[in-house]
This record gives sequence, structure tokens and C-alpha cells, in this order.
Amino acid sequence: MKTACILYGFCEGPQVSKRFCAGLEKLGYRVIADPSQADLIIGHSGGCFLLPEHIRAQRILQIGIVHWPGRSVLGSLLRKLAADIKNHHREGALQFWVHKTFWNFVYFWRPLHVSRMLQGRKRGLHWRYGALTTVVRPELDVFCTPELQKLPFAHAPRFVRLPGQHDDCWRNPTPYLKLLQSK
Repeated sequence: MKTACILYGFCEGPQVSKRFCAGLEKLGYRVIADPSQADLIIGHSGGCFLLPEHIRAQRILQIGIVHWPGRSVLGSLLRKLAADIKNHHREGALQFWVHKTFWNFVYFWRPLHVSRMLQGRKRGLHWRYGALTTVVRPELDVFCTPELQKLPFAHAPRFVRLPGQHDDCWRNPTPYLKLLQSK
């Protein structure tokens, strides 16, 4: 059985990704915790900074990588919160948003996780694996620059744009999972 590891961003964890994990299982993946042992690594947001030095994965999916030169992360976070409420209300998904936001608050209290993300961002390993990487930018993402070709990868990754916001992979994982079925 193929294995997949999800590297979670700030205020994220397994309770937020239940739909995504269920979709991975339907595709024949077993979700594991150790990215160095996974066949597939999925990093979301700041989780992209948690890639280890040595991997065996043949495929990496970086969704909504936090990189937008000239824009502060705090400012982006405030934009995201306002857009989340507006878009989830418009799409009739407020119940999902409340559930996700509850878990975001629970996962907020993990300073070691945040420290590891900041250290990983400084090390820059996430830029090393471009040849194995598909970078996915949701069209309304407030954390990831729309100028994807300017991302400083050592080797050019595959770039994909999908509709939606920064966290849409957790609410509607289908378009993201379809990427795993194609090369």
C-alpha cells in the first residue's frame, strides 16, 4: 500500500483534514506521520516548511505555500479570516467553517510546531524538491503569491491553480486529490 504524509500548517491537524484523509484512503494511500517514510508528501500552508532533509517520496504536493514577498503574514491572516466568513456564508458552508475554526483554536496551542515551521522556513528545504513538486495555488489564496514562476525553487515544479481559498483543500479535497491521479 502506498503511504502519504500530511504536513500541517499553523493551527491545523488531523481533525481539520478528515475529508482529505478519507479521499487519500479511497485512492489507496495509508496516511502516516513520518514524512521521511512516505511515498507522497502533502504540505499545506506553513506545513510546506516541514519537509525533512531526506525523503523517499517520489511526489510532493505543496498547497498554498506561505510566500508572498512584500506582504506580511499577519496581514494575510486577517484577510483570510474576513474572506473565510464571507465565502463560507455565501457558499452555505458556515457549519463547516465553525467546525474547522474550533479545531484551528485547539491546534493554535502548539508552540513547538510553530517553531519547527519557522526553522524550516529559514532552512528552505521546501525549495529544494522542485522536480518532485506540484505547487497548488488556490485562486483566492492570501498567503501565496499569484506570481508562481517567481517562487525560488532550485528546479521548476509543476504549477496548478484551482478555484477557492487557502483552506479549500480541507472542505473540498476532490480537485486536489484528482491531481494525484494524473502526472
